Amino acid sequence: MSLLAELKRRNVIRMAGLYLITAWLLVQVAETLLPIFATPGWVLQALVVLVALGFVPTLIFSWVFELTPEGLKRDAEVDPESSIAPRTARRMDRLILAGLAAVVVVVAADRYWPSTSAPEQAPAVASTASPTAGTAAQGPSGVEARSIAVLPFVNMSADPEQEFFSDGLSEEILNLLAQIRDLKVIGRTSSFAFKGRNEDLRTIGHTLGVAHLLEGSVRKAGNDLRITAQLIEVEGGSHLWSQTYDRKLENVFAIQSEIAGAIAEALKLNLVGPGQATPVAQPAASLPAYELFLHARRLIHGRTRSGIEAARQLLDEALALDPDYAPALAASAQAVLLLNNRISGYGDIPVDQAAAMAQPLLDRALALDPNLAEAHAAQGMLFDQQGDSARAEAALARALALNPNLADALHWQAGLLGDAGRLRDQLAVRQRLAEFDPLNVANLLNLNFALRDSGKRTEAEAVATRLLRAFPDNPQGYGARALDLLDAGRLAEAQGPAARMLALEAGGWSPLLNALVYYGLGDFDRVLSLQGPLRFIALIELGRVDEAVAAAHERFAKEPEQREAAQELLSTLVWAGRHDELLALYREHWRDVEGLDASFGYGGSERFANRRSRLLESIATAQRATGQQQALARTLAQWREVLDFRREQGWAGGGFQMTEARYLALAGERAAALSALTQAIDLGMRDPLLGRDPALADLRDDAAFQAQVTRMIELINAERAKLDMAPLQ
Repeated sequence: MSLLAELKRRNVIRMAGLYLITAWLLVQVAETLLPIFATPGWVLQALVVLVALGFVPTLIFSWVFELTPEGLKRDAEVDPESSIAPRTARRMDRLILAGLAAVVVVVAADRYWPSTSAPEQAPAVASTASPTAGTAAQGPSGVEARSIAVLPFVNMSADPEQEFFSDGLSEEILNLLAQIRDLKVIGRTSSFAFKGRNEDLRTIGHTLGVAHLLEGSVRKAGNDLRITAQLIEVEGGSHLWSQTYDRKLENVFAIQSEIAGAIAEALKLNLVGPGQATPVAQPAASLPAYELFLHARRLIHGRTRSGIEAARQLLDEALALDPDYAPALAASAQAVLLLNNRISGYGDIPVDQAAAMAQPLLDRALALDPNLAEAHAAQGMLFDQQGDSARAEAALARALALNPNLADALHWQAGLLGDAGRLRDQLAVRQRLAEFDPLNVANLLNLNFALRDSGKRTEAEAVATRLLRAFPDNPQGYGARALDLLDAGRLAEAQGPAARMLALEAGGWSPLLNALVYYGLGDFDRVLSLQGPLRFIALIELGRVDEAVAAAHERFAKEPEQREAAQELLSTLVWAGRHDELLALYREHWRDVEGLDASFGYGGSERFANRRSRLLESIATAQRATGQQQALARTLAQWREVLDFRREQGWAGGGFQMTEARYLALAGERAAALSALTQAIDLGMRDPLLGRDPALADLRDDAAFQAQVTRMIELINAERAKLDMAPLQ
């Protein structure tokens, strides 16, 4: 018998094929699973070597031994007549065919897996590229080729409490990469959304809209540090770069810079242009101070009062160890500013006191490092809280020039623009932020608001849908959905998501949202039960006028500096018909519109244009009712500036048209007022008290106005019928 025939008889050739197929599949599985556990690259290499070394011994074993019903025997000891080698051969053939089928499936999945099957992408937005960035190269799936997300590094230390260190290191690397102008870096909030979740890397990449992912692990034992990092190309799943660093803890800053530089090189970026240096981490003089800083920053990101207060204490300890550590100084200032009692609202430190505490910290930080983007961003936050919008805008612009991807700076910039009524500019910033921080709940929520205020209802609804899909148990998503439905006049449908939000989050703005729904439906008992600013009008509608006025006065007496308290009191007095009382209060506290602006830090028609409008409406209504024509003319002129500015900034929708109708009615422009009112109702505005609106009092005898009131009640009754509520009369 020839050698080839003997190899076939003893199933050696079949064993070789089966071994090779099994080994290949084993390596593919290992290549997929080992990175999930942050295994060093040498583990996979060792596995491949062991598999290769095992090939020849396996063939020898197959030649020498045969599997029999009694177990393994040497081939020479088996009678050819009783040999089951042919039966074994048929089994091996079936295994080989199954293995080949598995190979085909793996190869096909790797090569042809459609990118369109990935989770929903971030909503399409207008071009908001950084002015410093050129046209980004697009990958095969339409994703920017120069884009990356830094996933939170896995804490491999024995102590789970060291997780703050691995998180902090991830963020430090992220911040370094964010300074590279040619690189799109996903923000911390979105990257860390996948912390602790066993998600497929391709799914993560498509969800975040990036071409590359950086993952790794941190093992810290005393002063010994092992950091493993891997750069992965999302579409193909290939490892572009990997490295393991075994260093002493004092070298952690050098490691951060080294990783950032290696990634940049792997992505073939031209980092160092004229006058531009490769980003480097700023070291702390004290390693314990650095660890305290990392821990504190993690707590600040949590955005809870207790966490921010704890962060302040940790930062105080860090600065006691290293008084010249600029990032800790900037973080301490940010914590103080977040703990004010009015604007940020996480604490009870008076705004002026918070500013006085934060400014020396920022002065010191900027003296030590004039290019620290986080310090400039916090300075912008401070100026904003002081009502100095021009200096706030300049400071935030400086922060973004230093770090175009600094999420906090973009958030505060968007908030500043929103407060100023600059809707179009705010929308552009929020859309830009959505591009590199697509899972940031706060930004998605505010983007939904801005789109709705712009009259872009379909786009707003798409953002709300995306928010709910990404975070199905987040109350803010249900709130956004309810507001979209309210804006469209779909009151019955809005009741469900509004109630869901209230069930998930009893505080915050969920009671007000539910009150808005029930106000629209004309259920004033439910409005009153929810408390909030609408309770004053509910009390009046229920015949409890004196109680409403007394309650509004009581709140204003406690918080005279709060715009909301003043707004509620003025509105209550208007609806109660106490116009003389309102004007006396106005003269006592503010004297004129300029005094009103100074009291609440509005600073003219642009500052807080959307909020300022409601105060002017109440004042103008009282002046009209009492025949104070000259004063009314001055108030209307100021109000017209506000409305014109808002229109220029892209404000639209039913709410804006309703405000226009009230202004025009008080200005005596009846036909224009009726036209604006009709548009407001067409766009979805629903108000059961339209016929008793004080600002529209001069229209009540107009048949066209009465027809619109009747139409409004019919539309509301149609919504009430869907909820089995009795019709309004």
